[in-house]
Amino acid sequence: MKVVWTTPRDRIALIPPQEFKEKLLALYAHADKARNGYITITIETVRKARSVGYKSQNHAINGAIRQIAEYTGEEAEKIKTFLKGKAVRRGYPYKMKSNGDYVYSVFDGKKILKSETEISSVEAGYLIEEIRQEAAELNIRLMGFNDDISY
Repeated sequence: MKVVWTTPRDRIALIPPQEFKEKLLALYAHADKARNGYITITIETVRKARSVGYKSQNHAINGAIRQIAEYTGEEAEKIKTFLKGKAVRRGYPYKMKSNGDYVYSVFDGKKILKSETEISSVEAGYLIEEIRQEAAELNIRLMGFNDDISY
């Protein structure tokens, strides 16, 4: 969950950790000079990142994509992009601007899907389920791809 709004900086009160005080004061000075004192506030819940390493979501996604690529002769990145697009129906996310608007490609005008480095463990799970379904529909038995994936 995320909330974003723009407000005059003097309408908020923050007690930042010491290591952020200088940066915050510089941001306030810039806002005063260039933006009439307005700043944009973004607050969001912490999310669990996708797992990486052996028996991880990252390992499962890339290993399965490579196997599908070998079987079909398609490029792995094309397969991954295609399956991310299909996984949107399950909840795989698009990139968003800080104001909540979608990010669109300058080349084809389509919404840009989030990179795996930006997704949560739940969102990675959506992609994994889409990969499983696609492999099953293509009659591909994914080796080393089972339910023993750490989430």
